[in-house]
Amino acid sequence: MAMAGYSKSEVTKVVLERNMGVNDLPSAVAALRSVYGQQELGMSEVLAGASITTPEQALPFMQMHHYTLQQMVVVLKTVFSRTSGEATTLLSNQFLPNRVYTLNEILNKVALGYSSNEESTILDVLAASNVTTPRAAIVTMRQLGYDQVNEQGDLTIITRVLKNGYGQNEAQATELLIQDAVYSTVMISAGITAVYHANEEIGRTAQLLIGARITDSLSAVRYLAEQEAGIDLTARVLHEIYHEEMTAAINYMSYIPRYTNTRILLAVQQASGTDPLFGYLGTLKLQGASAYQIANELEKQGRLESTFMVGTLMKLGYSKESIVYELLNRFSTFASEEELAQHFVTTGFTDAASIAKQLLRTKYNPNEGVRPARILILALPAASHGAIALGMRNAGFTSAAVISGLLTFGFDDTVAVLLKQLGYPAAKASSILEEADYSTEERVIRLKTMGYPLSEYFHTLGGYGKLVPILKRQGFTAIEIAQGMYRSNESWYWILKYLDEGGFSDLPTLVQAYYRSGQPVLWVIRDVYQYGSTNINGVITHRWALKDVVNQLLSNEPINMVTLAGLINYANGNNYNETFGIVKTLSTAEQAALRNQLGVANFLVGDHVPNVVGLTVMKSIGRSAQQAAVTLKSAGGVSDYKDAALILFMAGYGVTDVIDAVFDNYRTEIGIQVLIALFSSGMGQILKDWDKYKFVITRVVNIVSYHVE
Repeated sequence: MAMAGYSKSEVTKVVLERNMGVNDLPSAVAALRSVYGQQELGMSEVLAGASITTPEQALPFMQMHHYTLQQMVVVLKTVFSRTSGEATTLLSNQFLPNRVYTLNEILNKVALGYSSNEESTILDVLAASNVTTPRAAIVTMRQLGYDQVNEQGDLTIITRVLKNGYGQNEAQATELLIQDAVYSTVMISAGITAVYHANEEIGRTAQLLIGARITDSLSAVRYLAEQEAGIDLTARVLHEIYHEEMTAAINYMSYIPRYTNTRILLAVQQASGTDPLFGYLGTLKLQGASAYQIANELEKQGRLESTFMVGTLMKLGYSKESIVYELLNRFSTFASEEELAQHFVTTGFTDAASIAKQLLRTKYNPNEGVRPARILILALPAASHGAIALGMRNAGFTSAAVISGLLTFGFDDTVAVLLKQLGYPAAKASSILEEADYSTEERVIRLKTMGYPLSEYFHTLGGYGKLVPILKRQGFTAIEIAQGMYRSNESWYWILKYLDEGGFSDLPTLVQAYYRSGQPVLWVIRDVYQYGSTNINGVITHRWALKDVVNQLLSNEPINMVTLAGLINYANGNNYNETFGIVKTLSTAEQAALRNQLGVANFLVGDHVPNVVGLTVMKSIGRSAQQAAVTLKSAGGVSDYKDAALILFMAGYGVTDVIDAVFDNYRTEIGIQVLIALFSSGMGQILKDWDKYKFVITRVVNIVSYHVE
């Protein structure tokens, strides 16, 4: 065909059209070259002969016929007049999806074919894509696959373009990549470090890790340990490239047996510029360490200070109970109450019982309450001291410990009202109140409010002169007060005096209170009567008549006339006439009872019933007929010997005694002859009828021997 005059292009086209197969094309090209010369047949003729007119058609054709990547670059540059950027884009689109060539291979060949560096080639690509901003460049380069090197995520190329092509500094490039929100901080950090610190140790290490295809922290630690990179550099890598928290960094580095905990902590602290101890302790907690073990570790590190320990344990999430247990065991002997109280508040304790329980779990003695009370008061300033007292007691402190503590640091009314609840007897409660500077009246008020009987604490109050008015104001009766004084061994005079001057001055009240106080009844009338007596220049005057004193006792107490007569006689110094007169006056009930029982005998006794009752009483207390006759004549007003004999008989005296008594006391009135006549007439008749009147005598004796109402 060539000899027939066809042009080279026409011949080439025909030959190639008939020999386009993969196996035929090399022979066809060789034949053409043999005719037209080795250099005369170029790629333009081959492509034209193959009817290829675009780069997109040329690249698969050349790939199919085993043209090299470099040849493709040359064709794109010389045949199709494409720029380096356009060439890179065309080659990337053709070969990267199918992984025929890597991006590095494409960039290298383009750079070689166009006599430019890698960055300039990529910039050409970006320019061809109308990319003008670094933010858009990141997106486009990702789309073109520039974030992959050897099928491994790698931002070195993108970072280098940002630095050399767009003039971004380290901070700006980092910010752009973070805002892009596609890549991990580890990838970003590795790329930034490799580019901006390429000539530094950390940069070279980043490049080393990228080259070793290491992307995770633990693998990096192990790899660097194998390379003997050193613990400090390893810590920097974890912090600057992988951005690990201190806790995680400590955890990863602990996988290397030769790294000690202390050395790890120091390396991490130097790398991060902050204290890594908390992170390390957090790791220990995750591994099951108790608060006790954490505190021990702080001690090993020389960091065992109460506030730091409490704060650290709280941040680590330990319970408030376990925290204060360590606090109290380690610091209670030398930490102040203020410091310990603040730690209780900080850890979240809000009630007295729970704080007191924690104190007792450690070194505090349940019998000693001064320091615990102080801690509780400081920790719970809004709580009443009564609530604190109950909290301590319920937690296990003894009542004595509770009160001793509060007496020292804050005994008030809220505590005072709890004394009985805390188990104190009245006397001790009164003593505690006195120690707490309560006045006598305040003590009485509190003790009464708590329900203590006056008798149980009366002897603790003292100063009866001032006490009795106080007790009266607080509603106590004269009887209660008198009983208190009597049990306190106060003398009879002062019992009456204190009652009298304390507001219980009326006779009925004094007599009743004094009698009910516990005094023997024998002394009651005498003591009250004598208390009301004064002796001025030998002249004795009485505030109350003895009869009135006796009458008050008789009015208020169930007492018979015989007993009463003995008391009267004791009071007036055996003044029998006075005793007889008082008995006659006050025995109205007995006299009425006798009249009711006399029946038909009433005509005989008549108006002598008072004297009969009176003498019967006097006989019962031991008065003889002779003595009775004297009393009857002088105090009873009986001048008639016949009446006297009758009354004496009715009082129960014997016949002979009556005759002797009447004869001795009424001799003048009757004379000897009259006496003889007496026994032969009227008196004789009485004696003769003696048996008739025995029933009357029995009735009178029974009446005066028992209380009659």
